[in-house]
Order: sequence, then C-alpha cells, then structure tokens
Amino acid sequence: MDLLEKVKCVLRISCDDFDEPDIKPLMEACKRDLIRNGIKYDDTDPLIEQAVKTYCKAYFGNNPNSEKLQKSYDTQVASLALSRSEYGNNDTII
Repeated sequence: MDLLEKVKCVLRISCDDFDEPDIKPLMEACKRDLIRNGIKYDDTDPLIEQAVKTYCKAYFGNNPNSEKLQKSYDTQVASLALSRSEYGNNDTII
C-alpha cells in the first residue's frame, strides 16, 4: 500500500475523487514543510508516514480536531528535527 492509500484510509476515503484536488496537494505541502524544517523526506519511513497522515488529517475537510492534530504534527516535526543524525536533511532540493 503506497502512502496515498494509507492517507486515504486515515481520512476514511474509499474513492479517488479527492486525490488530485485535495489529498495530493496536502501531501506535497507536508513534504515541503518537512524539508523546510530540515528533515530528510522518505515516504517509506514510519515516522515520516505518520507525520504526513497527521498533517493531512489536520488540514483535510472540516475536522473538529484540526487544532489538536496541527499541534500533534508540530510535535512530530520538532521530534524529527531533533534527530538530525537520522532525519537531518543536507539536501534541500525538492
């Protein structure tokens, strides 16, 4: 299962209608945010996957828990950024 499918499962979406206009741009925004914060992006890493899923859940649709999820994402990013030896990004090319 690729990351898009995993994100769709978290969002409880079974159709492809939201892929291009909504989900893929959110995933790309998360990727850029992680890189901007100095984190090496690897969508097969479980911690990166979790950050992407949290980001998408926070910003997709009208989620009543959006603020809590945004804080959770920020905490995940801070934790990854502190693990520079494993997640540090020396390559800022997107």
